[in-house]
Amino acid sequence: MRTGKSKYSKAARDDIKILSEYLIAQVGNRKNAMKIIRKLLEAAEKLGQNAPRVKMGQQASNIGQDVRLVNHERWIIVFRYVPNGAFIMRIIDGRQDYVNWKL
Repeated sequence: MRTGKSKYSKAARDDIKILSEYLIAQVGNRKNAMKIIRKLLEAAEKLGQNAPRVKMGQQASNIGQDVRLVNHERWIIVFRYVPNGAFIMRIIDGRQDYVNWKL
């Protein structure tokens, strides 16, 4: 059985870059910061791999059509299922006011 893939928007790729820089500065250790990023990306990849067999996350129709949210530690992965996987729209800090976003 073929598994799906996760694809990332430019905004999501920018989120990852900004988060990486932030974590390196906060953690003070590049290796540990990259370990956190790697686990976050693994969680995002699982969304695509499990599609369409399993629908993960909670619906967030107030943000956009077919938008779903899944949390990983303190971050929220904003995504939608697409044919053959998941489209990762944003990766954000759960403390952000994302509930009122429109995507």
